[in-house]
Amino acid sequence: MTPSKAPPVPVRAITRASLIGRTGLWHIGFANGLIKRIEPSTSGANNARGEIHEDVIDADGCVLLHGLHDHHLHLFALAASLRSVDCSPATNPDPATFRDRLRRAIPGVDGSVRGVGYFESTAGDLDRSVLDTVRRDVPLRIQHRSGVAWFYNSAALRLVGLQDHPDGRLFRTDADLGALLQPDRRDQSTDLSGVSARLAAYGLTALTDATPFSTDAELGSLIGQHTDGNILQRLHVMGAPDVAGHDAGNTRRVAAKIILDEDRSPSFDTLCTQIMFARANRVPVAIHLTDRSTTWLALTALSEVGVVAGDRIEHGAVIDPQAVKRIAELGLTVVTNPALARERARDHQAHSDPEDVPHLWQCGSLIDAGITVHGGSDAPYASDDPWDSIRAAADRCSGDARIGTDRDLTPLEAIALFGGTTPLTEGIPADVVITGSDEAVLLRDLAPAIRATLISGRIVTP
Repeated sequence: MTPSKAPPVPVRAITRASLIGRTGLWHIGFANGLIKRIEPSTSGANNARGEIHEDVIDADGCVLLHGLHDHHLHLFALAASLRSVDCSPATNPDPATFRDRLRRAIPGVDGSVRGVGYFESTAGDLDRSVLDTVRRDVPLRIQHRSGVAWFYNSAALRLVGLQDHPDGRLFRTDADLGALLQPDRRDQSTDLSGVSARLAAYGLTALTDATPFSTDAELGSLIGQHTDGNILQRLHVMGAPDVAGHDAGNTRRVAAKIILDEDRSPSFDTLCTQIMFARANRVPVAIHLTDRSTTWLALTALSEVGVVAGDRIEHGAVIDPQAVKRIAELGLTVVTNPALARERARDHQAHSDPEDVPHLWQCGSLIDAGITVHGGSDAPYASDDPWDSIRAAADRCSGDARIGTDRDLTPLEAIALFGGTTPLTEGIPADVVITGSDEAVLLRDLAPAIRATLISGRIVTP
C-alpha cells in the first residue's frame, strides 16, 4: 500500500448505520473528535431535510464497529519484514525452493538480504556454513520465526564485526547482541506511514507496540514516528523495565516488557528485581512467556512482589487449569495471539509435551474464569490482519490439527478480543470502522471488507 501524507478527512456524521446488538438503523454525529449523538436514522427523513454533504457518510445498512486495537505487535519489525524474503514453511515447501528464493533475492538498501519467518521444517538447522552454500556474494541474515534467533552467513558476520563467530547463530541474550543488531537499528529510521495505512485498512485504530526497547532513545524513535504523524493510530508502547520513558504527547506507555524464554529465563530474584524496576518507573509489567515453567515463574514472582493494575501476560501459550485459577485470583490480563497459534498448530501438537497439549493457547477458558483477555497479532511473527486472529479464535482448527482442547469463541467474543464490540456511546472518541456487510454476514464470515476507518472522527483510509 502506498502511504499517504494527506491529512485525515473530517466527518460530521455517519447515517443509516447498523450497530451490533441494536435493531434498526442509526445516525451517529461527531464533534471535536468525539461521538456526540446517536439517534434513529431513516433515509426518508434525511432526504427530506436534504442533508447530503461530503462530510456525511451513508453507511447503507452496513455494520459500524468500534475501532479495533491490536494489543501486541512490533511496528519496526513489521516494516522490515515487508521488505524481507519470506522464509516460512508455507511458502517454501522444500529446501530447494528456500535456497532458490534467497539466491534470487535483491539486496536491500544496506546491501544485505534479510529473511524472516524461518522454521526448521523448511530446510533443517541453519548456521553460517549452511548459509554460505546458499549465498556468499552478499551478507545474508535470516530470522527464526520465534524472533529469538538470527542466522548469519560469513559476509553478514563480517559486516557486524563478528567474523570469528563459530556458527553464525545469535540469540537475543548473546553477549554480542548489541553489535549484531546494529544494522537492524537502521530499521528504526524507517517511515512507518505505509505500515500505519496498511493497518488502518484492516480497521485498526489503536496499536500496542510490544517491543522491549532497551533505551529511552530507542523508545523515543517510535514515539517520534507517532508525534510526526507517520502513525495514525492511537499508540501504546512498552520498553524494558529499566527504561524511564513515559507517556509523551498522544503516546501512552502501558507496560514494561519482560521476556522469559523457555531455556534462558532469569532467576527468580532477577525477575523480581525487573518487576520492581518497572514499579519504580510507575508502569505495570507485560511478561512474555510461552511454556508451563515460565508461566509459574511469572505467577510466583508477581505474587511475591505484588500485582498492580495493568499487569499482563503476553502469549501464555501453555496455561494449565491451576494457572488459570491463579491468574484470575491475581487479576492479571492475558494478551493472546490466535493467528499465531493457528499458523503453528501442527508444530505445537507435534513438539509440545503431551501433558501441555490440552492447555495450548487457552482463550475461552480464561474468559469463562472472568479474566480479561485481549488479542494481539504479534506481527510480523504472524499475520498482521486482526481478522485472521478473529477467525482463528472462533475456529481453533487448522486443517487436521486443533489448538489444544479449549472451546471456540463465539463470533462476538472473537471480535471483542480486539475491541470491536465495545459499545458506541456518546462522549467516547469517534474511533469507528464501517464494514462492507450487514450484521448476519459479518458474524458468519468474520471477513469484512472495510469501507472506511475513522480515528477521532476523521477518515484515515484511502
